[in-house]
Amino acid sequence: MTMVIEGLDEVKALLEKETPKQANNILRAVVQGIASEIAKDARKSAPKNTGNLRKSIKAKRKKSKPGFPVSAVEITTGKNVKNDGFYWRFIEFGTQGNNPQPEQPFIRPAKDRAQANMPQILESQFVKKLQANIKRIQKKNAKK
Repeated sequence: MTMVIEGLDEVKALLEKETPKQANNILRAVVQGIASEIAKDARKSAPKNTGNLRKSIKAKRKKSKPGFPVSAVEITTGKNVKNDGFYWRFIEFGTQGNNPQPEQPFIRPAKDRAQANMPQILESQFVKKLQANIKRIQKKNAKK
C-alpha cells in the first residue's frame, strides 16, 4: 500500500524560504514522523497474543532523491530479526482452506485514519520538528 502526502510542496517552499539549510532535514523528519504515527496506530490495533507482532511494526526511512523524502511502515520479518512478524498478512487478510481465519485488519485502518486526519498530523509533525530544529539552532548559537 502506498500513500502520497499532498501539501508537502507548500511546506518545502516555506522551509526553503525561512530555513534553507535545514529544509531538507526538516522535511525528511516530518515524513518520518508521519510514518511513525501510522506505525504507532497500527501497533495499537494489532492483536496482542505474545506482543511479537506489535513489536515488529516499524517506521523506516528509505533512500530517496533530495527534496522527495520517503518513509515506510514495515513489519520486520526473517531469521535475523528480533521480532519476526512474518504472519502479519494472515491476520491482516485472513486465510482460506480447511480452517479459514477471518481477516483482522490493523494496517489498513491505521492508513485510512492517517489519510483522514492528514492535515492535523502534518501540521503537528511540522510544528514539532520545526520547534526541535529551532531549539537545536539556538543551542548551537548559545555555545558560540
